[in-house]
Amino acid sequence: MTLVTAVLLTFNHERFVEEAIRGILRQSAAAEILLVWHDDASSDATVKIGERALAGSGMRVERIHRSHNRFSLGIPFAMDVYELCEGDFIALYEGDDVWLKDDKIADQLSAFGEHPESDICFTRAAAIDAGGSWLPGLVADYGEVGGIAAIETVIAGDGGFMPTSSVLLRRDVVSRIPSWAFAFQPINDYTAQVYGALRGGAIYLPTVSTGYRVEHPGSWTVQTHSDPHRLMEHHLHVLRIVTRMRENVPQHSQAFEPVIRNHLGNLMSVAHQVGHYDALARALDLLR
Repeated sequence: MTLVTAVLLTFNHERFVEEAIRGILRQSAAAEILLVWHDDASSDATVKIGERALAGSGMRVERIHRSHNRFSLGIPFAMDVYELCEGDFIALYEGDDVWLKDDKIADQLSAFGEHPESDICFTRAAAIDAGGSWLPGLVADYGEVGGIAAIETVIAGDGGFMPTSSVLLRRDVVSRIPSWAFAFQPINDYTAQVYGALRGGAIYLPTVSTGYRVEHPGSWTVQTHSDPHRLMEHHLHVLRIVTRMRENVPQHSQAFEPVIRNHLGNLMSVAHQVGHYDALARALDLLR
């Protein structure tokens, strides 16, 4: 049976972690699952509830449960997580998301069998609010027919092209990601998408295999977009990553240009609104 590592990242996800873990446990018929669970020093009952959900399951679990929050300290932890991964595939998962289909992993492993040239596979996702209600529309809805998304399309998606919780990628992609990328967080998912699609594009399956949590007040996205200074730093952060990837993947450098222009334009807009231009000055220095 194929061994798949499910990477679960949690922080103050007590409302959602049981559902997230049960979504992983339901996949065990399709593959042997190793759960690598990184909790970034949750101050609520996330760990307690998660352990209760795992009790008696027999699933192998590698735990990295921090006593100090790495994200707030600016300490990257992606490599700590990846070093514990085993098997041929890695599934990415955040504690406020949920796998909806019992055969999510089975479907994706079958797709890899049909497309051995590809290293990453993703699906559509339902948008789910903090209360568990489905919202209108789907995330990453690219039609009812599956196929291969070109690397240029993935780059243009700016990290939002595929829902992270829907992704399954070959583990050896990690060895191809340049070492500098592991110093950046929390958007390592963009680099994983780009380097995952570099060899043979990204497999798209039209199934709705996962739920993507939106409008959750404690989420990184909501907190970032509600604070203009934090939002400017985010755009600067992305610009650092994208310019490095553009240098590292010169054969696709043109695909990164619209992404750079978009983040620079958004940074300029926010800087003008608040009258604070330090992040913009740093961005312009970066792009010179």
